[in-house]
Amino acid sequence: MYDIKSLARILGMTEREVRYRLTLLDTILSNHIKQGKNRKILVDQGGVALLRRVKHFEEQGMPVLAAAEKVKTEVASRASPSDVAPRETSETAALVEVLREQIRRLEEDKRFLQERVKLLEELLYARLPGRVGADVQTDLDYLRRTIEAQREEIAKLRRALEARKPWWKRLFSRPAPNRN
Repeated sequence: MYDIKSLARILGMTEREVRYRLTLLDTILSNHIKQGKNRKILVDQGGVALLRRVKHFEEQGMPVLAAAEKVKTEVASRASPSDVAPRETSETAALVEVLREQIRRLEEDKRFLQERVKLLEELLYARLPGRVGADVQTDLDYLRRTIEAQREEIAKLRRALEARKPWWKRLFSRPAPNRN
């Protein structure tokens, strides 16, 4: 569903021009228009096709009123949808091809990343506890020795702290300042 602003962008018109064409085609567009939030006008793909058909006739030199009447008569005579819908342009076909190529590249990237994740998971599970290599074992031993040395240092500092005098004793046992 497209609002007036997006229709103007799609059709290359101003919002006022889109509204005018909607009022000209209101009898045949009634099945293609819905009201959205805050009474916003929303048009579906069929309505866009009819508006494009009007624009097509205008580009061929027809006045707006005549183009709208021609589209109304086409719809009234139950013209086939291929006559009413605009044909795909070479510009659109090129854009579709670019998008397909982009999708193909993204799918390749996705496959590559999935394979990479699988490899990394295998490497991770190989390194879980119980499967420690020699180089990792030496690192673990070094860390254990470092932790033990830090524990001993902390215990030594605690003993030194407990042996210190209370603060008030240290305060009064200081030598008096020299006032010369």
